[in-house]
Amino acid sequence: MTHRSETVDMSRAIGLSDLLAYLYCLMVSLTLVDSPLFGGALYLCGQLGTVFFSAFGGIAKGIFSKKFKIWRIVLLSVLLLSALALVLVYPKRLSNEQVWLVFAVVAALLLRDVICRASIRAKARGILPERASFVAIALGIALPMGSLLWILASYLEFSTVWPLMAGYVLCDGAALWMELLSRNDDQSHSTGNAVVENIVHLRETLRDAGAFRMYEVLVFLIVVALELTTVLSFSSVARLADNLLLALLLCSGVAFLAFVLSEYLLQRRQRKRQQLSDPTNVLFLGLVLWIFGLNSFRLMKEPEMMRVSMYVSLGMTTAGCSLCLSAVGWLEHSMRDVARFVAGREPEGFAQMRSALMDLAALVGQVLALGLMTLLIFTDSGRNETLQARVQPILMLPALILVFISLVYLLRFPLYSRTLGKLYRLENLKDSSQQNAIQSELKQVVAGKDRPFFGRIARWLIRKLYPHKLIGTENIHPDDDNPIVFLCNHGELYGPLVAEGYTPQPARLWVISNMAVNPDEVTEYLYQNTFCRQKWLPKRLRMPFSRLMGRFSVWGLSQLGGIPVWRDKPALLKRTFRATVDAMLAGDNILIFPENPQAENEEHYNLEGVNTFFSGFAMLGQLYWMRTGKRCRFLPVLAHKGTRTITYGEEIVYDPDRPVEEEIARISDTSHDWMVATWNANEKSLSQKETKV
Repeated sequence: MTHRSETVDMSRAIGLSDLLAYLYCLMVSLTLVDSPLFGGALYLCGQLGTVFFSAFGGIAKGIFSKKFKIWRIVLLSVLLLSALALVLVYPKRLSNEQVWLVFAVVAALLLRDVICRASIRAKARGILPERASFVAIALGIALPMGSLLWILASYLEFSTVWPLMAGYVLCDGAALWMELLSRNDDQSHSTGNAVVENIVHLRETLRDAGAFRMYEVLVFLIVVALELTTVLSFSSVARLADNLLLALLLCSGVAFLAFVLSEYLLQRRQRKRQQLSDPTNVLFLGLVLWIFGLNSFRLMKEPEMMRVSMYVSLGMTTAGCSLCLSAVGWLEHSMRDVARFVAGREPEGFAQMRSALMDLAALVGQVLALGLMTLLIFTDSGRNETLQARVQPILMLPALILVFISLVYLLRFPLYSRTLGKLYRLENLKDSSQQNAIQSELKQVVAGKDRPFFGRIARWLIRKLYPHKLIGTENIHPDDDNPIVFLCNHGELYGPLVAEGYTPQPARLWVISNMAVNPDEVTEYLYQNTFCRQKWLPKRLRMPFSRLMGRFSVWGLSQLGGIPVWRDKPALLKRTFRATVDAMLAGDNILIFPENPQAENEEHYNLEGVNTFFSGFAMLGQLYWMRTGKRCRFLPVLAHKGTRTITYGEEIVYDPDRPVEEEIARISDTSHDWMVATWNANEKSLSQKETKV
């Protein structure tokens, strides 16, 4: 896996020191001019002005090409309009002579940021010696602080000055700490490590990978939504609170506890399962919590309810954001492996490219927040509770929309832990046949055509809505170098449904071509074999329902990685076995339903009992042995609807020393006999329970 220092650190998407300075400006503005949002917006405007041109210069200018100019013009226009409104227009509406003191506080904070950041980065890049950088930092802290103390002491009472200066010192300490933490990132992400032309070429190469493009959009939306959420949620607190300092302390405490609790529960779950959680699952959970938090904040329109709910809402939102940042941080490391796979070499300049995009996303989010805050400031006539209740939904709606769009993109995202694990495994493989199989599979996945999240949601729903007891799971021995072929009874839709939902190891299932290729053939097949006999469904609806399910079947089975089986077309049947062996070489388990519904004058799959088997599936053993020299493992499974159990038998291992026909018959007969015996045992157990009742 990629080392942490080689990728972008998502935990600093929004700086702690900047947030603390923003909250400090809210309190200063409330104290001096009774308008908290004015000070926060003024600081945000000045902060954006200091980073705007650096974010759009250097690497970013070469990377973003045509779109770069459009983004720059739009964002610069919003920034300039907001600055003009806040500096020239709004102060006249306040009619408060202390408004210029707010400007002084904001200017001191911004001057401190500029001097300290420039000094630390110059030292990290070797431009300034250590002693000179220390002197520059000390002056950068002392001069703005001394000037601000002199100004405030000249015009305000001591009882007002000392809490303002205490807050300023706290902001200084947080800013210095965060800048010292980030000095190594500044050095590792400098343009000296990669030529801009190489970064541009890498970006052009990665554009051909649909999965990577989708990931870029997903993370861009998340970062923009994070900036909006952070700024606007605390701005809402400032608008609603009677005691701003107490409210901000409470909200900060709630946010911190939510962050710590979410991280603790995530780590505890990983320790319990003894493996890392799938980052896309964590991201899904985080986005859902985030949406609930924003929506509950938005829907509470009564002032009294809003004061109570904002802490709960902020806690849910923070927990969701924390999980999202953790998940994206994991994915960020893995996407370097994706870039290496697509480019066919070490992706030089990957970290710089991702850092530039993160900076742009953060800038977009902050500019949008600034524009929205400016509009709210000019439409707000004091802290009127009725007006607050009316504008509160507007305040959170942009962030809510962005998080919802992020969730939609995540559902379409084709990569997950098993795929990313194959990328890592590919680097350590020496077997060329396995390498080719994994590369072929990954090319299709990285192209962005798969949607595995829908299949995972379907499995989760099956487990929650249709609970079953698993028996004999100790007989399952996972091995990516020699996957398992699971053999399960059919029972019409019941067998495939529960087997797909409950198989402990991911498996690609064999699907009859009548169910997976042509929607019209699937419609006819479903009608004749299933829905024409369903008494609960009115006759006039059976064909339309079959048609609907037929189209859904083709799409759904393709997302589940189904392998079509051409039962009555021997020439095409070769494709089935070839695709199956390739999937096994790539490390995929296989799920087969070997019953023959037309054997012994039977016309349908039995709902009760086990049909006679097609024995041809066992030819996989011979083909797999010929391709790999490994003995294929078949594992029989029985799903019993009456007892709600899924039972796993013992492995039946292919023996290449026996005659092929004899071995095929042995595997087929042994697995069939075990299923019949297990079925009878389940029926006997069910009958005994019914007798006792």
